[in-house]
Amino acid sequence: MKKMRFRLTALLMMAVMLCGCADSQHMSAEQDSVAVTTEQNVDGLYPAVGKKICIGVIYNGDPETGTGYSYAHWAGIKKMQKQLGLTDSQIISRSSISESDDTAIEEAFHELIQAHCNIIFATSVGFMDICRTYAMKYPDTVFAVCSGTQSNGSNLVNYFGRLYEARYLSGMIAGMNTKTDRVGFVAAKGLKSSEVTGSVNAFALGVNAVNKKCRVLVCCTESWNDPDAETAAAEQLMDGGCDILAQHCDSPATQLAAARAGIMGIGYNSDMQEVAPHSVLTSVVWDWSVYYTDAVEKIMNGTWKGYNYYGGIQDGLVNITDPESFGLPGGKEKIEQARADILSGKLKIFSGELKTNDGQIRGKSGKVMSETQIRKRMNWYYQNVESVNLLRK
Repeated sequence: MKKMRFRLTALLMMAVMLCGCADSQHMSAEQDSVAVTTEQNVDGLYPAVGKKICIGVIYNGDPETGTGYSYAHWAGIKKMQKQLGLTDSQIISRSSISESDDTAIEEAFHELIQAHCNIIFATSVGFMDICRTYAMKYPDTVFAVCSGTQSNGSNLVNYFGRLYEARYLSGMIAGMNTKTDRVGFVAAKGLKSSEVTGSVNAFALGVNAVNKKCRVLVCCTESWNDPDAETAAAEQLMDGGCDILAQHCDSPATQLAAARAGIMGIGYNSDMQEVAPHSVLTSVVWDWSVYYTDAVEKIMNGTWKGYNYYGGIQDGLVNITDPESFGLPGGKEKIEQARADILSGKLKIFSGELKTNDGQIRGKSGKVMSETQIRKRMNWYYQNVESVNLLRK
């Protein structure tokens, strides 16, 4: 034990001398005076580093666009920074890193490792494979992958949330407001992605709960962030009679297309009323600071346990923005009741026997699907979903 403590102390002293977070001369006098704990907390895996912490973040998009996926993560990082009293120099970001460019991803991770980051948040699942490789090479750095599926119980973890809870509520809103009984959904990925398919199905279940006649038409772009393809998919769905457009993709292109056409939309990631204030009914939004604050605080105080995270509405991680209007009498009350039922556990989105759009039965009577089934094995669409091939880009 003495040898272990000596080793941990030596490593920490070296990290403190080297870190300074990208550049030690940018550290404030106040930070330099912060006492750093040098013994490992018995409940954690790593020594406490206090306010000497250095954080790396890799975005697949540009957070400065002010809306969408990367912006939502950036907003969570900034909120965490404020809550924990950290400086700008302690957070190093790499933006617009394409998930299909392994060289760019490698360079981003390498630069953050060279900056002596204690924890690196890879905000998209496309970074997972390279992230796993770096986690093996650098066991003293924590790597957290958003929407990832791999972990080692130590320095490689994943984080996401029960997005389907908020999706269900947004589906209810769509089902209440449609006049054509055809709602469009622009999806980044098809049936192979449980993340996206789970969102589509939860949305479709919400629609079905209030409008049995409504169909959900899904058009996939096969890209997380392709505004041109998202616009083309949106236009194709509108041509097919959809008068409300939802989305599971990164940019606001779907909502902008809906606004131009004079129909309603349901945004995603951040509040899309910022870009389409007169047409967005509601947005399914993330508050990533809920996770980022918890993870960083644990690294700071030495209580990190190598945990995966999967929060929901109850944690404040996901939610919907205040809906603008409802198409049915008592609509607001229906949404509030459904939210209360989700929070109480009375409403389980994926429970019982669920009929797919090709006539199969998934799930079991009286049973609730496991998180593993929802996150990794949902390769089917609910009965009111129709898949539409994207014809143009």
